[in-house]
Amino acid sequence: MAASEKAEADKAAQEAIHDNKIPKHKIVSQEYVEPYDTLVYTLEEKLSKEKKQKTAAEISTDKTLVKGLNQEDAHKVGFGSGSENEKF
Repeated sequence: MAASEKAEADKAAQEAIHDNKIPKHKIVSQEYVEPYDTLVYTLEEKLSKEKKQKTAAEISTDKTLVKGLNQEDAHKVGFGSGSENEKF
């Protein structure tokens, strides 16, 4: 792919992400942290590839972040959040 074609593809991807046509973040891992009885998710930002860790509660209360996830990842967080709140 030529440099100009790559630049055009990158610009199109940025515009699609900005317009909420494709997810801005994706979940790359989830881990159960037993001492805190919580799930911690590692999220990756699509453009910058920056990774950050957040709990299900932190993600679910951040509407911008939830909107930036695809449906499968959003459901994964919702299920995880519900599981944490379930007391037997």
